[in-house]
Amino acid sequence: MNKGSQCLKVYFEDPFWVGVIERQADHKLEACKITFGSEPKETELLALLPRLRELPFSPAVSVKVKERSKNYKRRLKESRRELQNASHCTKAQQALKLRQQELLNARKAERKEQKQAKQKGRK
Repeated sequence: MNKGSQCLKVYFEDPFWVGVIERQADHKLEACKITFGSEPKETELLALLPRLRELPFSPAVSVKVKERSKNYKRRLKESRRELQNASHCTKAQQALKLRQQELLNARKAERKEQKQAKQKGRK
């Protein structure tokens, strides 16, 4: 049975508000970073839900899956602790960095092809 979860974390990264969507399934984590201008309203966040499949997620990064305890008091304590910790997950950062590297490599290859085409056009 495949269990999956998604999480949206919104935080302020000077000068913009940023949202990170983490999608975890089959011991893999994918992330997508969305930059908002001003503080996003609830309607803006809800408008993202239908478009989740269209968003450019990073390549999957393997993750250790921790089994959560069944005690509701412990879950409350963990959720409070997570809310106090305002930073986003480091695995999500790694996934976003992979996506950034892929885009960078694609742009480099495209520029190289354009240079070669320009040089052939001059000859």
